[in-house]
Amino acid sequence: MDDALTFLKEAAILMVIVFGMLCLMALCFWMYPTMTEMKKMDCALVEFSPDISTEIKDLCRKARSKT
Repeated sequence: MDDALTFLKEAAILMVIVFGMLCLMALCFWMYPTMTEMKKMDCALVEFSPDISTEIKDLCRKARSKT
């Protein structure tokens, strides 16, 4: 009887640990943005920011000339 109780305790602890790890992995995958997600850029700040590439600056200029 004592062996069965010990086995059930160990199995329950193992199940809780595995479930916790799976929840943690699911949370990490959910929070990680997809690689194909497109970021929106504020074209009003593009001309003044030195961190933005010339390709993006050209795209913003083209988008502003269309409107």
